[in-house]
Amino acid sequence: MYMIPRTFAAQQNNDECVLFNHSCEPNCGFDSGDGNTVVASRDIAIGEELTYDYHFLETEPSLIRGLECKCETPSCVGRLMFDRYREEEFQKQHYDHMSPYLQSRVRELKTKWYATKCFTRSATPIKTKSLHALEWIHAGEVVARFCGAITPENHFIRAVDEAEATCIIDEHKQVIAVCDLPPEAEITLNYHGKLL
Repeated sequence: MYMIPRTFAAQQNNDECVLFNHSCEPNCGFDSGDGNTVVASRDIAIGEELTYDYHFLETEPSLIRGLECKCETPSCVGRLMFDRYREEEFQKQHYDHMSPYLQSRVRELKTKWYATKCFTRSATPIKTKSLHALEWIHAGEVVARFCGAITPENHFIRAVDEAEATCIIDEHKQVIAVCDLPPEAEITLNYHGKLL
């Protein structure tokens, strides 16, 4: 059982999630109605530790990405890479217990697919939402794929002149890196007017 630190009350921390350990076979999740209430996802025995899958909350840019899992369950994934929301089986089994943020990312995958080596950066007052490299992406790698219309709005990939583009698009609507991209590099594309 997770023990509450003696200093918890003094910290004035109202995030109960810090009291839950991760498990690849969790017994708790989030209420899809409000996303803040932790609910049982199956029957829980008296004295059983309350756990949830940390994959219910975060995506690839998580600050704890790569954390070694020690839950020792039969289905343990080994390392937490925060990309499980992309797996169809994981979605079917856990969608109702994911956070609202993660549920929106699952829905977004139907029209906005991009590789696990990428992440979206939130919009600011002076800049629109954008797509960036999370780790090294090598020339020739597929970084994104358009499912719908090929437009900047559909995928958060900023349109630039051909000389500035870090990626090209092929006939299969795949966005492919034309050069090695370091972490944090923005994914940009020359949309060739005809594709807009």
